[in-house]
Amino acid sequence: MITQEALECAARLCDPERRSQALQDIARDSGAVDALLLVQDEASEAMLPAAGMRQTLPRGAAWRKLLHALRTPGQFRGDVEGLHAVGTQVALAHASAGMALVLVGGKPHAGLIDALQPAWVLLSASLSCEQRNRALAGELRTARSEIRQHAAQAEILNETRLVLDETVRQLGEQARRAAEAGRAKDEFLAMLGHELRNPLSPIVTTLEVLRLRDAWRPELDVVQRQVKHMERLVEDLLDISRIARGKLSLAPVSLDLADVLSLASEATPEISRKHQQLHWQMPGDAMTVFGDRSRLVQVFSNLLGNASKYSHEHSEIRVEARVDNGKVRVSVHDQGIGLAPTQLEHVFEMFEQGGSAGAFSSGLGLGLAIVRNLVSHHRGRVWAESQGLGHGTSFHVELPLVDASFEASEPDPERLDPDADPVPVRVMLVDDNVDALTTLGWMLRLDGCEVLGVGSGPDALAQAPEFAPEVAVLDIGMPGMDGVTLAGLLRKTLGAGAPQLVALTGFGQAADRARVLEAGFDAFLVKPVDPSELVRTIRRLKRKQAEKERRDTPV
Repeated sequence: MITQEALECAARLCDPERRSQALQDIARDSGAVDALLLVQDEASEAMLPAAGMRQTLPRGAAWRKLLHALRTPGQFRGDVEGLHAVGTQVALAHASAGMALVLVGGKPHAGLIDALQPAWVLLSASLSCEQRNRALAGELRTARSEIRQHAAQAEILNETRLVLDETVRQLGEQARRAAEAGRAKDEFLAMLGHELRNPLSPIVTTLEVLRLRDAWRPELDVVQRQVKHMERLVEDLLDISRIARGKLSLAPVSLDLADVLSLASEATPEISRKHQQLHWQMPGDAMTVFGDRSRLVQVFSNLLGNASKYSHEHSEIRVEARVDNGKVRVSVHDQGIGLAPTQLEHVFEMFEQGGSAGAFSSGLGLGLAIVRNLVSHHRGRVWAESQGLGHGTSFHVELPLVDASFEASEPDPERLDPDADPVPVRVMLVDDNVDALTTLGWMLRLDGCEVLGVGSGPDALAQAPEFAPEVAVLDIGMPGMDGVTLAGLLRKTLGAGAPQLVALTGFGQAADRARVLEAGFDAFLVKPVDPSELVRTIRRLKRKQAEKERRDTPV
């Protein structure tokens, strides 16, 4: 279907007076530096610049080779001499119907070119007519023919514009409805995540408190497993929402894939629970990739969990990694129920579940769709192989390698914060969820903190001056006075004695994090929070404040 943007862009390219600006916009939107529109001369068959733009091209064998190739329809990519810069630049071109669109420089992609293809015939017809008119200009004997052609073309264009106007109107209405539906869906998922995370948070904290008090019972293992399962389901729903809106964010660093695989196996306890054997076959070469650690752990823990889920107890799962031609391929082989050939085509689609109905069928069918998108964001690919039902499945992930010195990994202060002795900290907890307030208070007091639990923003403002908290953990989604508003009032009321601020919320999307950090919070945690993560965060903020005070103290 032709998008409104593509239709408007094609119409501007049909107009020589607006063509140059249209090409600049195309270059910008496609990640390139320059864009050229070429049309094939009927007499010489050479590809020449269209009217309304520069009429000369750089010399050089690369350009001659590209212009010759553009006589044949298709897409072409290669290096050419730059239009405005010394040296070579990447060129991405699409040729069809006697014309070509060329993107030069930068990091060009074919998204807008592909979007323009449905309007290609109209654009080609317009350029062909324009070229013919230019060739015939000044020749008196063809004036009448030229006038008739102009009139016919004008009539065709007028009729076409009427059709396009109606199409644009319909597409605009459809886009508006789709945008409204998308916003409603995103708001629903965000609210769903918040509402599901709120009851999970006190459950997670209570389990950790029972463990620390040596009050753990075997029956609680079941509760903990089901809570972890619920957390994964909520995160999968929110990840799919981020992917659909193009809001998935990564924090890539240079890292060793062997460490990622080790963390992924630790995040897949179901393998040991089902008494399955996990065998590793790792290469002697380094496996340094450039990626987001947590997201790559998510990829491989998902594949390991998938292999475990669709395999019987006491079966074998093999993880094989090998380095070849600048890439690393990690394969996860299982002895499970396998996939039919028709299932291989759809296994990475959303809400698709492999295998047959029965004991193995569970979950939302989102995991492999998330895996495919995350691998794609890391410039890699993923695919599945199976000899059929009953013969197991192999999933392969291929990622580009980088030199180990490409970029040093930035230390994660949350991950590297040592489990030191308890640090006494005055902590004010503010949450309208009584259970969350109570359980988090238990947890922090076990760590040696002095804790004041408050159920609303106004009560927190009233008690804060006397308690003088060093750290305030604020629920963002409270009714009446929310956490962001409360944070501002605490800073205003306490001045230099204002505490460091930790946001605790069930809204965990990127926009929520950005809004909270812009409001001046020092840390952002998503419900259900890992109690040990909250403790580490408070310790880190305490040490950070102590270091600042030492630096500010005159010697």
